[in-house]
Amino acid sequence: MNRSATKEIPHSPEIAEYLDVLIIERGLSKNTLDAYGRDLDDFVVFLQTNGRQDVCDALPDDLPAYVRHLG
Repeated sequence: MNRSATKEIPHSPEIAEYLDVLIIERGLSKNTLDAYGRDLDDFVVFLQTNGRQDVCDALPDDLPAYVRHLG
């Protein structure tokens, strides 16, 4: 699911916390944070379609599988 074509939905608490850290510690721009948030939300959707409930349930093999899915 591509969030750019859908109604904006809130991030999971873990993603929101990570993005807050990026704002505070790195001072990233709003556009960068929006892009990171979309990418992370898309990863969560991928995880959920593969039996994980959220990002905290991700296994080490999930990230390479997601990268293959993107290609």
